[in-house]
Amino acid sequence: MRFFLFAFLFISLWALPAQAQLNAPGTAGSTGLMMGGIGATLTDAGSLFANPAGISKTETSTLLVQAENRFLQPALSTVQAGVIIPSNGSHFGLRINHFGPGEYNEQEAALVYARPLSTIFSLGGGIHLQQQRIPEYGMRRILTFSLGIQAQLLPQISLGGYLYNPIRQEIRPAEYAPTLFVLGARYQPSEQVQLFLEVEKDIDFTARVKAGIAYHLGDYMILRTGVRTQPTNFSFGIGLPVGDRINIDIGAWQHQQLGTSPLFHLSYQW
Repeated sequence: MRFFLFAFLFISLWALPAQAQLNAPGTAGSTGLMMGGIGATLTDAGSLFANPAGISKTETSTLLVQAENRFLQPALSTVQAGVIIPSNGSHFGLRINHFGPGEYNEQEAALVYARPLSTIFSLGGGIHLQQQRIPEYGMRRILTFSLGIQAQLLPQISLGGYLYNPIRQEIRPAEYAPTLFVLGARYQPSEQVQLFLEVEKDIDFTARVKAGIAYHLGDYMILRTGVRTQPTNFSFGIGLPVGDRINIDIGAWQHQQLGTSPLFHLSYQW
């Protein structure tokens, strides 16, 4: 109950001056972006910014902070923060995104809920409050939702699906917020290696294919890399656990013409 009260007050205060991320909803957190932008089958805390069903696998309360600086341009920076709280089989999450400089600004606040339905299936969803401010057009605000599901078919194989804004909320006449469908698979041939394959479809654009690899070097380091299409770019990252409670991930994705976009992820568990 205290979580819902805190979340309601937080979003209410945030929404007064906010402007939000309508044109680029997240389907992957920073760690997912280090693996080509995958997110449908993530089950760590980073799934808070991807498939909401993934937070049902988290076992401890977690605070996250993430950042992305596209093409080393300060005006194209995204900052994200969130918290996950497990409680009696249910998992609650709150996340916020901020993108853009000065007068042009986009932000999002979302409440996320997930729980396992069985030993195989997990279900999650989110309510997203988004606003956008463009000086020439003023402020626009929408309320939409997302749904996600994950299935552990075999010990080595899992599937995930994610749907964002299925009701096609209208920003302006004949202009709609993106509607996204994401379907992915994860194959874990050993304790050290995870392989990801994913397809993301915005109903207004060509489908993107994404593939990634995570390689665990014991408990000391995680190496990540990946690729995605439309447009083609490559990504990589390194995860560095600090003790039992803190995880730090640094990486980047590379566009052949526009350059490098650094990524950062910090999580704290308690």
